[in-house]
Amino acid sequence: MKIRVFSSYHGMSYPNVSYTEDLSEMLKYKIVVTGKIMPLNKYDKILEHSVRDNIPRKTRLILDYAVPFIEMNLKSNHSIRHQQIGLLQVNSKKFLRGHFDICMSHDENHIYPCHTGCIINASEGKEYDEVGDIDLIEMENIWKKALNYGFQNRIIDYD
Repeated sequence: MKIRVFSSYHGMSYPNVSYTEDLSEMLKYKIVVTGKIMPLNKYDKILEHSVRDNIPRKTRLILDYAVPFIEMNLKSNHSIRHQQIGLLQVNSKKFLRGHFDICMSHDENHIYPCHTGCIINASEGKEYDEVGDIDLIEMENIWKKALNYGFQNRIIDYD
């Protein structure tokens, strides 16, 4: 599987991952990953132009890691499914359970990764400011701790 990420941040380099800032490129790919909150009319405009100009569309799934997640209800193409991926679920009843942030409207026993990092750092006694460049080694360490605390990625339904 090849992944095309719509983002101006190109922080990770993997052989099967590439980036674009041209939203119309999403039409070329079956699965699109986005992390930006944009007005729905931008997506609808591209889809409408593809119909008008008879441009083939392959897009069937938009995976979205934007925080907060705002579900898309695209008026021009109902066959494109929009799924949230920027959310962790808790599979342990020992560390946390319940609603962690009611203002973000996510399901019980789910939490955004940024909040998870704050909770893990607090429980580990870390009191430093995380503003600045992303340290991928530190992110890997926090992810390992998150797994040990019982957090996991949500299962993605690709059908």
